[in-house]
Amino acid sequence: MTRKRVSDDQYGQLQRRLYEVARRVDEGAVPFDYTMSALQLILEGDIPVPAFKRDMAKEAGWTLESDVGFNPAISKVSDLERVEFFFRTESFVSGTELEERARKLNANLGQKHAEWLLEHQDKVPESWRGTYLIFPGTVWRRGGGRSAPYLHWSGGQWCLRFGWLDGRFGSGGRLVRLSK
Repeated sequence: MTRKRVSDDQYGQLQRRLYEVARRVDEGAVPFDYTMSALQLILEGDIPVPAFKRDMAKEAGWTLESDVGFNPAISKVSDLERVEFFFRTESFVSGTELEERARKLNANLGQKHAEWLLEHQDKVPESWRGTYLIFPGTVWRRGGGRSAPYLHWSGGQWCLRFGWLDGRFGSGGRLVRLSK
């Protein structure tokens, strides 16, 4: 008897995603040749990891310490939600505490998610502009310091910046996670 490696729900998710790919190819939104090449890479187990649009290793000589990659389940901004991680009496939390709370809150998205939001910033709710959005699933190291990407509303647009995890994060920060 062959043992199933995925649940029925996971198989259903895969089927829905494949139907969506086929629909987009049929509409001409995604090139057929590109789709076939990407599927062949998946079948061969040779899936390229997309590079960061803002690669701090190339830009500033930083070292990538860790990265969660990109969750392909995210296809629209409404798939995401902001998460407050402060207790009522706190004005600041340390970067170490931020990382711990992000894990507990399942809000550990990374830089590729932040860059995806930048590409879709016209869909980000206006109510999010009063906060900055932290993505501790990617950690960069420069010298002895560690930093995580965050998005900040400035000059009429969202901007990608990096905050030192050795420092403190103010109460205007929010984590981002998949909507429940």
